[in-house]
Amino acid sequence: MLFGETKGYVNHPQLIRFRNSFNSKLYIGTYLYYVYLEGLKRKYSFDLRKIRAYSLKIEKIPITIGQLRYEYAHLMKKLMKRSPSYYQKLKSILEPEPHPIFTVTPGEIEG
Repeated sequence: MLFGETKGYVNHPQLIRFRNSFNSKLYIGTYLYYVYLEGLKRKYSFDLRKIRAYSLKIEKIPITIGQLRYEYAHLMKKLMKRSPSYYQKLKSILEPEPHPIFTVTPGEIEG
């Protein structure tokens, strides 16, 4: 989608946010860089060379609290089926934290 290589879900809320940013390729790269860092902590293998550009000093993208809660609830439903043990670890989290490139603003679920 952003590079013309996406084969999956191209209307995911995160991708829409990146597309609407001033530099979508930088934002998707920065998003993935943080995924890479989390993967290191979990001992996952992630090829850093696939990230074409990133910056730890970019302006944060706003996300409404309603949208964050909606996406978290959606994740939890998927985890119940796909990874019940991970679901058990996360189910006590009442207020999810956003990814580091997002800043939470008041509001309902986004369009």
